[in-house]
Amino acid sequence: MLKRRLWLFLSLLAVTGFVSGEVCLAQKPEAVESFKMGMSYKLQGSNFQAREKLQEALKIDPNYHQARVELAGVYADLNMLPEALTELKKASKSAQKVPKLRCYQGLVNYKLGLEVWTNLVQNHPEYLFKDKGTVKFIKEGLPAETQIDKLKKKIERDTTNLEARHELRGMYYEVAIAELSKAIKEAAKDTLANLTLGLVYLERGRKDLALKQQALLEKIDPKTATDLKNMINFVEEGKKEWEKELKERNLVPPGKK
Repeated sequence: MLKRRLWLFLSLLAVTGFVSGEVCLAQKPEAVESFKMGMSYKLQGSNFQAREKLQEALKIDPNYHQARVELAGVYADLNMLPEALTELKKASKSAQKVPKLRCYQGLVNYKLGLEVWTNLVQNHPEYLFKDKGTVKFIKEGLPAETQIDKLKKKIERDTTNLEARHELRGMYYEVAIAELSKAIKEAAKDTLANLTLGLVYLERGRKDLALKQQALLEKIDPKTATDLKNMINFVEEGKKEWEKELKERNLVPPGKK
């Protein structure tokens, strides 16, 4: 239920207010027109039509990096996360600074982490309490992508390895935090980036940092700040319910021995 509400909430936020003026990144007028139509569909919440038009823009002009990033955003809204990552990886190779690139990279990694976490706690709710936001999951010396791929293969070989799944979740969240922090440095008033960062902090057990993001959003978009506050309360209530259930089942959450 938590996963469903969070993803629905994010999908609604992701389609508002992001028709940028960066159409100058395209070189062909036909691509610009398709891009504008795609973004119009996205604002209406018509993601399948938006995907079609953004794909059309890229077919006309493969170097239209803004269209590629927004296509990744549409894929994220549709929970087509591998496809979103593919488009973001292509866009990241551009020599130009592409608006929303880091924001969507953060959003996609957040959703990937949320997916791993949800699958884990559905059958092992004791893991809901384990992450206190103090452990660093990504080690220095190797790219995060390499470490994530290596851990995913380890999990494929042993799907019962709960600790590895917990670690994978943490890796995705760390990448999300890094990318979203950079996105906010580039565009301090990016509502989606600020909101998603608050949600990632919440998932990592850092309610204090989530509340700081709420305070920042109060100055940018009070309605979204209220939405984040509601999500903080929602998650906290959910944790209390899980804790009560664990006690009734005589289970001890990791870290609370």
